[in-house]
Amino acid sequence: MSEPSKPSASKPVEPKKWSRVFKGERVASRVWVDQNVSLNQTLYRYVQWEPHGEGHLNDGALFFSAPSRWPDPYEKWWCEELFRPGSKLSQVSPYALCMTTSWGDEPYWRMYDHSGTVPVVRFTTTVGRLVAALSDFVEPLRAKVFIGKVQYHSSNDLRREARKLRVRGAEGELARHVAHALMLKRTAFAFESEHRAIILDRSPAQKGRFIQFSPTELYTRVMISPSAKQWEAKIRTALAAHGFTSDQIRRSSLYDIP
Repeated sequence: MSEPSKPSASKPVEPKKWSRVFKGERVASRVWVDQNVSLNQTLYRYVQWEPHGEGHLNDGALFFSAPSRWPDPYEKWWCEELFRPGSKLSQVSPYALCMTTSWGDEPYWRMYDHSGTVPVVRFTTTVGRLVAALSDFVEPLRAKVFIGKVQYHSSNDLRREARKLRVRGAEGELARHVAHALMLKRTAFAFESEHRAIILDRSPAQKGRFIQFSPTELYTRVMISPSAKQWEAKIRTALAAHGFTSDQIRRSSLYDIP
């Protein structure tokens, strides 16, 4: 009779190392990138075409949401762990945009398309292009931006890390601790291959921040979901109006019969 398997050892939560890629000339504005992430790294953003995809193109604005307003119950729990009253982390206001490096996984389309009843698009960009857009935003502000890869750990490891982070917060390191904390998730979500861009400032907390951008400068390609054939012509027309060429727009052939 074989012995029962032992539980896997905890995986240490390693603090991130950051490279500064932008420094404001007039105020203490900075953009930092995870040293394990290249500026050439391709990132993807999956969104429902209506209202989010088309809407943010029409507005010319990316929406960075306050993490406390994310609907995911886990994210709410994690923010409560991190930013509870008395925590040094609560001294700053964070806003985040979530993206992924996953490009060929069918479940990602199904996470958004409600069994094929809602058209979804996937915008393609790079870390470098995102840095350029965010550098323009933080230039006149006293704000910091961190772009990095999400790390995945067990719930127990995350609780231990939250206890450590709540008592940290020396002035020069507070922003890094908050960015590190918001790039941690449970191992059950590792399939998401998520990357996040985090804006941090000390202004009163808001629902989110709108970042002005040029669609064709930020995004290099747009893919339409495989189940959205009936909406394809309409989406292509709208994208063309924002400057995307036909070569930059494709519909996924994932569901096409060979």
